[in-house]
Amino acid sequence: MAIDKIQSESINLADNFAFTGTVSGAGGANTPNFAVYKNGDQGSISANTWTKVTTFTEIFDPQSTWDVSNNKFTPAVSGKYFIYLTMYVTMVDGATSYLAIRKNGTQVIEVAFPSGRTTASPIQLSAILESDDNDYFEFYVKLPASSSTVFSNGIQTKCGGFKIID
Repeated sequence: MAIDKIQSESINLADNFAFTGTVSGAGGANTPNFAVYKNGDQGSISANTWTKVTTFTEIFDPQSTWDVSNNKFTPAVSGKYFIYLTMYVTMVDGATSYLAIRKNGTQVIEVAFPSGRTTASPIQLSAILESDDNDYFEFYVKLPASSSTVFSNGIQTKCGGFKIID
């Protein structure tokens, strides 16, 4: 279907259109974005204490928004972001473990994971969160018992995020 002039009342959105020119102003980029994985055990943490998750290695970080030294994501661009965290933790039978995302040091979302087993199990948390150009996000865990091997399957503990196109 060749279109010389588009009028909103005459276009059928069920039709297929072949464009031979350049289409501009459509689409967008999901940037900034990043993904990291845990490259080792967390180390010893205290029972029932929120502990910042550390020791990540970058999978990708093209806009340099992941701070390796401080283990935090600073988008530097205002907008809505999809952010996730998946961790393997050694469970305590019948007890509850938690994951949380903090924005500028304040907890904005958490998930509880009650356990019925004592093996390493995955816990997953994801959210769509608003960010200004100077906000930052960090990841936390709280376990019901002290542990020195919280993330025994470190390479399967990952977090990441990307800007949602408005």
